[in-house]
This record gives sequence, C-alpha cells and structure tokens, in this order.
Amino acid sequence: MAFVWEWASPAMSKTGKLAPVNQRQQEQYRPHMKGFDNRHCVLVNLLSLPTLKKLLLQTLLRTALLQSLLLIAGTALAQSGNLPDYERSAWRHWEDFDGDCQNTRQELLISQSLITVSFTSTRACTVALGQWLDPYTGSTFSKASDVDIDHVIPLQYTHDHGGAQWSPLLKKLFANDPDNLLIVDDGENQRKGAKGPAQYLPRLQYRCEYVRRWQQLAEKYELQLARQDLQTLTRITRDCAT
Repeated sequence: MAFVWEWASPAMSKTGKLAPVNQRQQEQYRPHMKGFDNRHCVLVNLLSLPTLKKLLLQTLLRTALLQSLLLIAGTALAQSGNLPDYERSAWRHWEDFDGDCQNTRQELLISQSLITVSFTSTRACTVALGQWLDPYTGSTFSKASDVDIDHVIPLQYTHDHGGAQWSPLLKKLFANDPDNLLIVDDGENQRKGAKGPAQYLPRLQYRCEYVRRWQQLAEKYELQLARQDLQTLTRITRDCAT
C-alpha cells in the first residue's frame, strides 16, 4: 500500500477539543511536500542513496585498520561471551534532526497516517489522532498513544550481533533509519521484544515483506545474524518464492 503525505489538520488543544488553525499557522506547520525522508537528517537521507550510502558506511565501517580491529574485537567478544552490556540510551532515537519540534516518531506518524492527523496542541509537535495500519497484526489504530514505532531489527539484537562496537553516530543513524521503522500495536511490539525471526514472526500476510526487510537491513549494516535466524530467513524466503 502506498502512503501519501497528508496535510496536517487543525490542532487539538489540551482540553481534547479541536482548536482552529489559521492559514498562516497551517503553512507554518504543514510538512514538506516530498515526505518523511526530506524532513530527516541529511545523514539519514544519504543512507537511502545507494552510492552515497555505500560510501558513508565504508567510511564508518570499512577503513582497513578499523575493520581489522572490529573484526578481531568482535570475534574475541563473541567467543568469550563478554559483550559490553546493552544500554538503550546509547542508541539515540526519536531525534528531531531538522529542529521543527517533530521528532522521528512524530514525523513517521504524520507520513504514514491514512488520514489527516490531529495534534495535541497548536504547536503541532505531537500527534494525537490519525489512522495507522499495523502490518504485524492487521489491526487499525486511531490514537497515537496506542501504537509503538518498532525497530524491525531490534536495537538490542543489533547490539548483540555486530552493533556493540559501532560509533555513537552509526548507532543513532540505525535507530532513526526509516527503513528499520514500522508503526505497530504497542502490545505486539512488547511481545516481539528483541527477538530474531526464529523466535518472532508477524502474521502470515506480512511475513514475506518482514523477512525481506530483515535481509536488506542485515546487509545494509553488515550484521552477523544468529544461525537459527539465518535458517528461518532462508526457509521463508524460499517459501515466498514458490
């Protein structure tokens, strides 16, 4: 399903009633015509351009000395089981890259709502109402508070499979990468947790797309997936091709 960027609707006041927004305010708060990626950090946009994405990731990950050190360190840590502890705060997400008061979560809610969204105040920083289809369960939600932004490849999983040694910048880019973000039921997101495909899969109707995303993201960020997850991805990819 193709999503179209909708104009922001009149804001919702703290009383819960819709507050009128005049034409000048509407112009001030409406999103850019070209959508979510255009409102994102320049570095995140670079990741969506194949040539520049490759150059950026090579700069961050593939300089000969750094790659060698990371490979040696990662192998030693994996073998010893002494990975540094995962700290969610190290993976900075929901950043407001363009300084417009709408962070990554809010911009995704705006761009992927099936109807015009309403905000919690006239500043139009936080989305209150819209309509979002959760691809994992097939359910539709109208209250922003009922949905989470899921990392397709969870942050903790990424930490445990190659991301522990990443720079703070690369961690932040990964945590805010639109390719890795989906709007889902908050309860389903908690059920998934940090599980890989061998332990969690969404509904059958979305399973092929989910597996495709995992494979593309793992390749994009050069993650070392667990064997059981690779086996699950391979099996489902084969089934989806038939």
